[in-house]
Amino acid sequence: MLPFSGEEKEDMQTRTLSKKQRTSGIRSTLGIILIILIPTIMAGFGFYDYLTTSSKMMGKLHYSTNIIMDRLSKSLITPLWNEDPDML
Repeated sequence: MLPFSGEEKEDMQTRTLSKKQRTSGIRSTLGIILIILIPTIMAGFGFYDYLTTSSKMMGKLHYSTNIIMDRLSKSLITPLWNEDPDML
């Protein structure tokens, strides 16, 4: 087998460098995409969880408020409208 000439060696080196540069470019691009994509997905799930939890808690709050309001309306009718001076 014949040894490579100077031009062929340079051509092989540039091809090798360009392959390394392409690999490096793909790695960095993939890394950037993952760095952006993963926090975005996590933020989306966090926002969804916040909305569902907030909705459930507000439902429980309204339910408790209605129960308390019904109890107070039944138990405070007599003391609120009783105008008996002896009771005051």
